Amino acid sequence: MGNFWKYLMVEWKLLFRGPVFWVITLICGGVLYLFSSIENFADSRGMYAMHQSQFLMIVFLFTLLLAMHLARRETLTRSNLILHALPSRYLQLQAMKIVALAAPMSIIAAIPAIFFAINVILIDGTPISDALYGILILLTSVIPVWFIAVVGYIVGLLSSKRWIYIAGLALFLSMTYLLQFLISKWFPQNWIMLLEFSQVDLFRTELYSRQWGFMHGTTFWLHRLFYLSLLITAFLVLVILGMKRRYERQGLRNIYFAAIFSSLLAIITAYLYMNISMDRLAIIKTELDFYKSTYEITYYSKDGQEIVTDNKKRELATIAEYAGIAATKYDLTLHVEKKHGLTIEAAIHMNNGTNRVLDRFPVTLRHIYDLSSVVVNGEAATYEWETNRDFVWVVPAQPLPIGEKAVINMTYNGTVNSWRYDHDSGFGLYYRNAFVDDDRLYLPGTSGWFPIPGTHSLTQYVLSYYNNRGGPKPNLVDSLFAIPNADYNVKIISAKTLNVVPVVGAIVRSDNDRGVYQTELSAKQAPGFSVIAGPLKLLSYPGTSHSISILVDGWYVGRSEEETVGKWTMFTEQVLQLLTELWPEGSGNEARKSSNKLEDFPASLTLLLEYRSPTSINRRINIADPAIINANGLVYAADYSKTMPRLDPHMKTRWLQTLFEQQLGEIAFQSSEFNYLLVAYLTASTDTEHKAQLLPMKDPVIYSISSKYNQEFNQIYKQSTEAEFKHFIKAYYEMLMGISVTGTNWKYEQVIDAERKFIQQWAERGQ
Repeated sequence: MGNFWKYLMVEWKLLFRGPVFWVITLICGGVLYLFSSIENFADSRGMYAMHQSQFLMIVFLFTLLLAMHLARRETLTRSNLILHALPSRYLQLQAMKIVALAAPMSIIAAIPAIFFAINVILIDGTPISDALYGILILLTSVIPVWFIAVVGYIVGLLSSKRWIYIAGLALFLSMTYLLQFLISKWFPQNWIMLLEFSQVDLFRTELYSRQWGFMHGTTFWLHRLFYLSLLITAFLVLVILGMKRRYERQGLRNIYFAAIFSSLLAIITAYLYMNISMDRLAIIKTELDFYKSTYEITYYSKDGQEIVTDNKKRELATIAEYAGIAATKYDLTLHVEKKHGLTIEAAIHMNNGTNRVLDRFPVTLRHIYDLSSVVVNGEAATYEWETNRDFVWVVPAQPLPIGEKAVINMTYNGTVNSWRYDHDSGFGLYYRNAFVDDDRLYLPGTSGWFPIPGTHSLTQYVLSYYNNRGGPKPNLVDSLFAIPNADYNVKIISAKTLNVVPVVGAIVRSDNDRGVYQTELSAKQAPGFSVIAGPLKLLSYPGTSHSISILVDGWYVGRSEEETVGKWTMFTEQVLQLLTELWPEGSGNEARKSSNKLEDFPASLTLLLEYRSPTSINRRINIADPAIINANGLVYAADYSKTMPRLDPHMKTRWLQTLFEQQLGEIAFQSSEFNYLLVAYLTASTDTEHKAQLLPMKDPVIYSISSKYNQEFNQIYKQSTEAEFKHFIKAYYEMLMGISVTGTNWKYEQVIDAERKFIQQWAERGQ
């Protein structure tokens, strides 16, 4: 062991005495500074540390090049002949070289973990036990450093020619993105991620979630263990070959056993990783097969009208027949169990609002649940699942008269671990749209976890087309739907502490009775209900008449609620006030008319960061679906990639469009120029004597409002009174709505031309 330390000191002298290592250190520090200086992720300690960790790719690259140089150095200086003649063990000689390089590079790689620990423990005062998991995840980035050091050293031994560096770079790219790009068409993303050694891609791994923080993913730890065992195996094979060349026998048998053990460990971890991946694929395939069985291609007539099939007509008739049944109150008890298990006892207070006596009626419930009992008004009822549908037919012992109020008691259980595959995300991405874990719950109302009287489509099978993806790909699109308001009393029982976040309603009781944790939630006349629990924080800001909350991860330490949520609340109230002032009678379009009264908009609303939710602004497949008020309750998925939404003009235009759809109804020919105009007006100065320029005349900076009609808008704004300009906004909207109603056969160019002529006519009025 003494010789090892002597040789290690020699290697460090050789490594540190020249400028190369220090130049590389400065470059790594510069890249780290660039990632650290981006403020988009500074609001969350965890997100900030993960964003910093992306500088590790340059650390891995330099580690590879230095390892190759280290291997080539002895051959070029012919010192390898002297080293082989020394009476030192070959294992010590090779281990000393790898340690000499990997140890200092590991210290560099651990900087994000060190900063994270300092911030959360010393500055924020977080207990070490709470911060330990995140620190360990960040510290595991040293495993790829050691792996790439061994790989680079082995590659460098293959040749003393300089072209070997090109081969090393090609190998590095293959182990990061190149190989994934080449084989992504044929292999699932979970399998491809096993080939990517670094696992520092913030946007494609299960390592960190913008909403949930550090994830407790088994696959991540299996991935790290796989590469740890792989690097040990590769190094031991190198040692075995070298010892055979030197005819060195001492300890060779032990090294053989160690190499066999590490190789077996690599095989086992790879098998377990793939097995988990196959389980996820099986879940997705089962769901695809279930919904594909009822899939029908949609055809359209020459005039653009959908051709309704006989099956679709029967579905619509069933929906209309039972549209009058609705729940007025829910009493729900959730028992959280191991391995994603969930048992629910539900009592639904329902009215028969149809025009006939019901001898049976449908109740929407996700098909993954197993019903064990159904009782109607105290008497056992029979039930039967509709084939390949998410609803069950309940047959009460006594038919329900017209106007009858009934209480339906249902007990059911299931495994809630629903997976989806997003083809349109880089090389593809797996994510969960509903789950039950030991310490986290995500049960959106639209996922069908509680019974809803009537029939609703929870998920649809669709074929989507993507560039360079080889034809249509099957997708599961989770639906949005609105249900009547009801009272909700929800009790959650678990064996572990759950941080239940009241995204809908409020917590009325939370206690621990001999190791059984209970949390009770209550909401009055809510449009739906979602249960969310985990290491989360809820930031709220009450406005004059409305309150908006934003659900952030537990590591959030950003700006005050007034500076963040307050801006959303005030802007929302501005928009709602303007809509109520301009359209007190409604949009005038009965087909799309919606409640636009200010008092009808929910008094409170929670924004999530779950940007893959079907409620997200840019991910709603059918924009005619309810935008904000749906079965999820008062929960809306904001579509942004930062830790906190920046209410810049770009985000304002999207949020404005969503509020318009909710209050007035969707515009078929949505105009971005109209949105830009309205956002600019709402943020403009109210000084009528010295009117500021409404929209910039030159090319704006990024995320600023940009409209090709800036000059005309500014002219109309300058020559109009406040009332006249509001009248212009209303006329502009009604013009677009007129096109929406009468212009089904209009071409895009005709719509743009009509919009341009309308704006020019208004601009010329004051000249």
